[in-house]
Amino acid sequence: MGRLHVLERRASFLDPIHGLVRVTEEELAIIDAPIYQRLRHVKQNGLLYLVFPSATHTRFEHGLGTLHVANAMLEALVYNSEASRGKLSSMAANTPGRALDFSDVGDRALRDLVRITRIAALVHDLGHGPLSHSFDPFAPSKQAVATLLERDAALAPLGSLRAHLLDPKHKERGAPELRAPIDHEAMSCVFLCHALAGRDDAALLRAVSAALLGGRALDQVAEEHPLGGWLYLIHDLVASAPIDADRMDYLERDSRSCGVTYGLYDRNRLLKSMLCFLESDATSRPRFRLGWKRSGLRAVENFVQARFQLFAQVYYHKTNTAINAMLDTIGALARDARDSMFEESHARDVPSLASRYCELTDERFMRELCETKPRPIQLLARAIQQRRFYKRMLEGDKATVNSVMRLLERRGEEVAADELAALRPVKSRIGATKGLSSGAKLLELDRAGRYVVAPRATTWAGASRTIAALEQHDDDFWRLYLTEEVDRARRQELLALVREAAARYGSTGAAPLSAQPQDSTRSSQSQSERPSLPD
Repeated sequence: MGRLHVLERRASFLDPIHGLVRVTEEELAIIDAPIYQRLRHVKQNGLLYLVFPSATHTRFEHGLGTLHVANAMLEALVYNSEASRGKLSSMAANTPGRALDFSDVGDRALRDLVRITRIAALVHDLGHGPLSHSFDPFAPSKQAVATLLERDAALAPLGSLRAHLLDPKHKERGAPELRAPIDHEAMSCVFLCHALAGRDDAALLRAVSAALLGGRALDQVAEEHPLGGWLYLIHDLVASAPIDADRMDYLERDSRSCGVTYGLYDRNRLLKSMLCFLESDATSRPRFRLGWKRSGLRAVENFVQARFQLFAQVYYHKTNTAINAMLDTIGALARDARDSMFEESHARDVPSLASRYCELTDERFMRELCETKPRPIQLLARAIQQRRFYKRMLEGDKATVNSVMRLLERRGEEVAADELAALRPVKSRIGATKGLSSGAKLLELDRAGRYVVAPRATTWAGASRTIAALEQHDDDFWRLYLTEEVDRARRQELLALVREAAARYGSTGAAPLSAQPQDSTRSSQSQSERPSLPD
C-alpha cells in the first residue's frame, strides 16, 4: 500500500473537516500563487452567511479538502482491489464492463495518475469569481479569452483545446457566442497555466484541463496523453455524478459550517465501495471509469439523499433564493447595460487578468456594485447589503403561480399596477440528482463471482427506488416574491390577497401550494415591470 504514496509531501495544512492535509512542493507552488491565495477571500457559498451566519468558509479550504478526498479515493481503489482479489479482472484483460485490479497499475502510471488527480482536485474551482455563480454574468467575455489563447505564450498548451474552453458544457450550436461571459471551468484552466508559468509541462496542463472540462476535451487529450484512458477515471474522481471528491467535500463542509446535518453521509462506507472498471467507446478505445459496488448501494442512496436535503433546506432556503434572485437581476441589468468588471487593459494578458481577479474579493465586488453607474444595479446591491431582500409570498408549481397572478390581475381595484409588477415569480430546481446517468456505474458480481457493470440497472434510478423517488421529486418549484419595498401593513394586505387567490385556485383541484407569512425583514427595490414566467 505504501506504493501509492509516490509523491513527496513536505508541507501540510490543518483542516477542520479532514485533519492534516499534506501537499507536494508542486502543489504548494500553486497554492502560494496569488491567484490561488485570493480564494481565501471568496466564500464557498457566496452570501449564504446572511442566512446561516457561520457559513463563512472559503473556496480555499474547499480546494484543499477536495485534494484530500481525491487522494483518499485513490487509496481506496488500491485497498479495495487488494480486498477483492479473485473478484477482479487483471489489467491485461481487455473486456469492457469488468472491474479491474487497480493495485496492478504500474509505478510510472500510478505516479502520474496521483499527481494529475490531486492537482485537478486542488484547482477545480480556481476560476470562480467572487460570490460564486452570481459573478458569472460579470466574467470576462469568451472573446477576451480567445484573444489571450492566441496572444499569451503561457496558454500555448491549451491552444488545441480552444473550442472546449470556449464552450465547456457544449451548449452552443455552431460557433460559440464570443460576447458571452466565459465559464469558470475554462478560467480554472487558464489560471492553472498562469500559476505554473515557466514550467515546461504541457502534458500536465492539458491533462488537468481535460479532466476539468470533461466531454470532448477528454476524448481529444486521451488520444495523445501517456495516461490515455486513465484521464476518464481522473474526471470521475474529481467531477462526476453521483459521487466525486468535490461533492464529498462540500456536502460535509457546508453542512458543518452552516450548523445543519442535512448533508452528512457515511464517507467511510462509500470509500470502501469503490472500484475501477474498463469501458470502451465505439472505436474500442479503452477508458477506465469509476464504479460503486452494489454492497455499497445504501451508502450511495444516503449520499444522494443528503445532497438533496442540503439543496432543498440550505441552498434553496427562501431567503437565500431571494438574495440570489436579486443578484440574478443585477447580472441581467449588467448584461443589458453591457457593464463589465473588466476593462480592455485587464485582459491584455493573463497576468493582468489574474491581477484583476485577485482584486475582486467578495467585499470588493459588492462595493463596486454599490458604486456602479447604472442606478438600478446600485440600488439592488445596496438593498442586499442592508438586508432588504425580496419577500416570499407564495410557493407552488408553475401553473399555480401563473394562475394566482392571473387572478390578482383581475382584481385591479385591490392590487395596483405597480404592486402587481412588483410580484416576481422565481423558478428553482433542486438539481441534486442532475447527471446521475452520465457518471459512475453500479457494479455487481456475475455468475463467475467477478465484479461487472450491473447489466439490469442501466441507471441509478433503475437500481434504487430511493434514488428514483428523489429524481421524481427533484423538479422545478416556484416562489412568488414581493420585490417592492412597501410598509408592513400593506404587505400583509397583499399577502392576504395572495392567500385568497391561492385558496381559490386550490379549490379547483390543482397541485398543493402554500402562501407563507413573512418576517419583519424589509424587501428590496422594485423592478420596472413584471417579469414573465420563463420556461
